Amino acid sequence: MYNKQNLVDEVHKENGGSRAGAERVVDLVLDTVKEQVKGGEKVSLAGFGIFTSKGVKGRVGRNPRTGESVKVAPRTKVKFTPAKAFKEFVNA
Repeated sequence: MYNKQNLVDEVHKENGGSRAGAERVVDLVLDTVKEQVKGGEKVSLAGFGIFTSKGVKGRVGRNPRTGESVKVAPRTKVKFTPAKAFKEFVNA
């Protein structure tokens, strides 16, 4: 599995400098995307995809084990739509 540390290593290899500096860059990018999406902004990264958020109303659900009604709180749903170029790259 590829994770954040692997991404930091790639940025460090490409740009040189300190590993801590590369980690700050990766953290800044990820934190900026999270903050903008949380604030309701659409984040579009050309050739990669679009991150959006949408409010979902609260509703009454049902517990599948007991059949009892359960209140489901409103929440914010996050969606990622991959760009056409990204989908084509993955499927090539």
